Parts: sequence; C-alpha cells; structure tokens
Amino acid sequence: MAGVMHPVGPESPETYWRRRALVVGVFLVLLIILLVVLFNLGGSPGQAAPTGSQSVIPADAPTSASDRPTPSPTASSPAASTPSPTPSPTSRHPTATPTSSSSGKSSSTPSSKPSTHPSKTPVAVTACTSSDLKATLTSKAHHVGIGDKVGFDVSYVNKSDQSCKITIGAASFELKITSGTDRIWSTADCAKLVPSKKTALKPGHGVGWTITWNGKRSLAGATCKNRPETPGAGYYHATADLDGAQAPDYVLVLK
Repeated sequence: MAGVMHPVGPESPETYWRRRALVVGVFLVLLIILLVVLFNLGGSPGQAAPTGSQSVIPADAPTSASDRPTPSPTASSPAASTPSPTPSPTSRHPTATPTSSSSGKSSSTPSSKPSTHPSKTPVAVTACTSSDLKATLTSKAHHVGIGDKVGFDVSYVNKSDQSCKITIGAASFELKITSGTDRIWSTADCAKLVPSKKTALKPGHGVGWTITWNGKRSLAGATCKNRPETPGAGYYHATADLDGAQAPDYVLVLK
C-alpha cells in the first residue's frame, strides 16, 4: 500500500503519478466510449422499445406498395427494425386517374362547342294563291277583222311579300272567248296551246306567255278542231284564269 501512495523506483515520484494519471484517463475514455455504444444500441430514451404485438400485420392489410406504411429509417435501428405506422403521402391522398375504358363518366371536355349562330332552316316555298297573283291579259288591238288571228299576252306577277310557286298547264289555266252566253273558243279544247311550267316567284317577279286565237270556233273535247261556223261581227270578251286568279276581261270588236 505504501508503494501505491509513495512510488518507489529510479524515476521521480512525479513521473510515476503522471503515468498513473494517463492510464486512468485512457480507462475513463474507453469506459465512456463503451457506454455511448451501449446507449445507441439500446435506442433513444424518447422511443419505446417495440414489442412483438406491434409487429403483427392483419391478414386483410393492403399489399400494394402505395398502401403499406413506409418504414422510418433511423441511424441506430438495425435492418429488422419495426416500420413506422405513419402512412406515406401517397396512401394519405389517393389520386383517382380516369382511364379511357371508363364508360360511365362523361369527358370533362365537350366534344363540340354549341354554335353561337344556329343555321336557319330554309322555309318551304308554298303554292301561290289567287290573292298572291296579279293577272293581266292584253293584245295589240281591240278591233280586229272577222276570222283574223289574235295574239294574247298573259302574265302573272307575285304581289305578296313572300315567294310562292306557280304551276302553269292545261289543267290549271284557261283562256276563253265568249259573246254573251255563247262559248266561242277555249284553250280547254286544245291543251297543247298552254305551256307547261312550274316556277317559284319572288315578291314582285312574274311570268308571262303568249296564246294565239285562230279566229274560229273551237270544238269541245280537247281535240284542237274547229267548228265550221265563223264568229261574226260584234263584241267579244277574252278572259284568263289560273287556279282562280282571273285577269280583267279584254274586249274585242270584230268587224
């Protein structure tokens, strides 16, 4: 014991005390390092040691990578450390991505934009009525010789404010010459004298044609034949009618 407290040897006592202090210091340093290593291996004081019950995963737990909790690595945890129960950002905020095969949802982008200028539906042109038409019947002269041919100019003008369709033919038009109650001549007895035409008339537009009377009496029956007797001197009236649209009478004087 005296050798410990009072070193004996060829060196001075201070030398032995310095050596002893160095050994003690090295021992303390090694002890501190060992304690630090053991402390780190045992986990930080703020974390509870994992138990066997916490590592149990339910049988119906999601198996996809996005739904499993992401382990929280630490510098001191070994490879078999228990994963952190905090879910990954992907599992907290799932994003539904629509696919082209979804038939129950409509596209967010409309296939076509509604037109701001809808097309106008064309209005069907109706047939002209008698009140839509202004009819005229004229000739070069009122006085003609007995048996002479007379040319009549016939015209119909659309006097309405809408377009209408006019149909001209032997079934819809008749030019007739009478003297009192005596029927002298008619295009109904010779259908080929009436032109066949269908046309649409704009407001203010018209259509016209010429029909010639041969100065004879016509034979009824659409045979284009004449009766033997010739009209004598006197006053005669020419009338034109297209489906009820009648022109004013044109007076002829035969002499």
